[in-house]
Amino acid sequence: MKNPGLSGKGYMLKFIHLFKNYYLGISLIGIAAFVIQEIPYIVMPLIKPASNPIMNMTDEIKWIETVQGIFGILSMILLMLIVRDS
Repeated sequence: MKNPGLSGKGYMLKFIHLFKNYYLGISLIGIAAFVIQEIPYIVMPLIKPASNPIMNMTDEIKWIETVQGIFGILSMILLMLIVRDS
């Protein structure tokens, strides 16, 4: 018998069935993964270092900034809102 905590069933909520074994829901592990990748952007405004290269970066090419924003939103959706029933 598998431990439900290890299989991931205890770390997600399922709301709407999308297709096959995938659901629209909330994955706590996905939220944790997203927050970990966003740590520099969460911490930098709080400590306000004198030289802040991450927060002062600007894209020279506008479409790169747009594509970056789209993929950032998609990664958030895939990590947190799409869950799989194993």
